[in-house]
Amino acid sequence: MPDSVESNLIKVLNGLPLVGEEAEICDFSLEEQNEALESQGIQPNVDPHYKPIVGETVTYIVACVIFNQHNDVLMIQEAKESCAGKW
Repeated sequence: MPDSVESNLIKVLNGLPLVGEEAEICDFSLEEQNEALESQGIQPNVDPHYKPIVGETVTYIVACVIFNQHNDVLMIQEAKESCAGKW
């Protein structure tokens, strides 16, 4: 498993596409989530056709930790402006 993670990371960092199962980053659609909730007797409250709009209906915070070949930790943080200094 670690070899495939490293291989995929190298591909992404070099701008190459992932293929096969690795290409599916988000594989659980809102429609599938709603079906899973309904199967448990829970009424979903999100329209399966909902379209997120960054900055209007959704915001994001991203944190990424990457180790280099010398096991040094390289860390990239990105946050919306209102979160600055709160991490």
